[in-house]
Amino acid sequence: MKLQFWSMDMIFAIVIFSIAILLLTYAWFSISQQFSITYTNTLSNMQTNAQQLSNRLVTTGSPASWYYSMDPSNLSTWTNMSIGFAEINGSALSSAKIAKLEAASQVNYQASKQLLGVNYNYYIQIYSPQLYNYTIGLNPSLYNATTVVVSSTPIIMDNGVPATLKVILWTANQGVSVSTITIYTTEPTTI
Repeated sequence: MKLQFWSMDMIFAIVIFSIAILLLTYAWFSISQQFSITYTNTLSNMQTNAQQLSNRLVTTGSPASWYYSMDPSNLSTWTNMSIGFAEINGSALSSAKIAKLEAASQVNYQASKQLLGVNYNYYIQIYSPQLYNYTIGLNPSLYNATTVVVSSTPIIMDNGVPATLKVILWTANQGVSVSTITIYTTEPTTI
């Protein structure tokens, strides 16, 4: 009689244990799937924002002479403008406009993010083998970036020198490892 009770107890325990394992497995996969969807949406949003910012930066901005009225140390002069690096005649990117945004980002990085219309941290590089090397924003390698999206565009600078505009958006608040997505636009940008 005792052996029958023991086997019934054992069967009952196995059933309860199996149900608990099934519920735990379901919860685990459900949470993993939700995290994956959220991460994918964030990554897709970052890719779109990086490409849009890159496209905006190769325009003249609005107004086209925004850099004349902008004082990097006076935030009230940062209103009602859209940043673009192209010269007013639209032939190439202006070193003066680039230098103005570089100075503004050093004075107030958070305000410069709003000015550029991005919700992520940013780092803009403009470089050429011959002459140019501008960096604007926060370098992701110095801040333990966890998600990095890069948009790279060939450009022409104001003196006719070919260069590359690289827009990097990044986050450092989630995840454990670095995930890098690179978007390259291969056609040269003529403005």
